[in-house]
Amino acid sequence: MARWTDWASVGLAVLVVAVLGLLEYDRRLALPGFADWNWQTGRFAWEAGEVRLPRGYRYTMDVGMDSDEGHFTGPGGRVVIRHDIGSYAGAWATPCRSLLVEEWEVGGSRVWLGTSEYRVAVTFPDSGMANFFVDRGSREAIQVLQVLARSFRPLGEVTQDRRGPCRL
Repeated sequence: MARWTDWASVGLAVLVVAVLGLLEYDRRLALPGFADWNWQTGRFAWEAGEVRLPRGYRYTMDVGMDSDEGHFTGPGGRVVIRHDIGSYAGAWATPCRSLLVEEWEVGGSRVWLGTSEYRVAVTFPDSGMANFFVDRGSREAIQVLQVLARSFRPLGEVTQDRRGPCRL
């Protein structure tokens, strides 16, 4: 009988450690170290830039292979805006890869808002190669993405990649 209780004690200790580890892992997934999210103001910032979303959005980090990924869910869970940030993310909205593209500059950093066959994306190629995108069929999500694109502000030093947009 004593041997069974010893094994049960060890099993319980392992279970507690595993649960605490999963809680810590989940907490880290909720907001990665590269980002700053303020749900009250709608400000999302990464090392090289910041954007604003309407109030009421929630942020969830997704697991990316070689770049930082996550998504924003709007009130009621309807609007989903995804992001892929990092040099390995590439440029999603470029004058070469989009059916329609709008380009402007903020503080020396380029902004590309493009529409492809399946999605609408905004890319900040000079601010950490950040991409935010939505499915093309969601009119409400596209409107929020356009607001996000117009709210962009670069942070820190702008590093323009001098290669043409078709080579990014």
